[in-house]
Amino acid sequence: MSESNQLQGCAITGIGSYVPERVLTNADLAEMVDTNDEWITTRTGIKQRRMAAEDEFTSTMAVAAARKALAQADLEPADLDLIVVATITPDMPFPATACLVQQELGAAKAAAGDGGPFGSAIRLKVLLLLLEVCLLGYCPCCG
Repeated sequence: MSESNQLQGCAITGIGSYVPERVLTNADLAEMVDTNDEWITTRTGIKQRRMAAEDEFTSTMAVAAARKALAQADLEPADLDLIVVATITPDMPFPATACLVQQELGAAKAAAGDGGPFGSAIRLKVLLLLLEVCLLGYCPCCG
């Protein structure tokens, strides 16, 4: 195998996250419907959940998380080769949410596509394989 065809090592160099500000607790739900904290917690383990604001969408939350990951990795949007967003709640049916993220980040050279609702571990493995065979340089994975 020539030096230019050797597999490269892969690394996660930046991680970003975003959660909406608004919190909906089980007590809040109990005021809306006939339930209580104990009933919800024992069946789901959930105590609270985050609710997106009127102006927050999957793409805006993915952009916020991607910006944090890029800053941590010391990368610019122009460095990206591919943007993948895995979601079952896209902003709209078309275009793909990843395309909206690409535009908002200004990652003009990056390919973009939604990865669908497959698990994070599978998505990460596919991206790592693509990176290892030198098909990609930098790729944020949102979802």
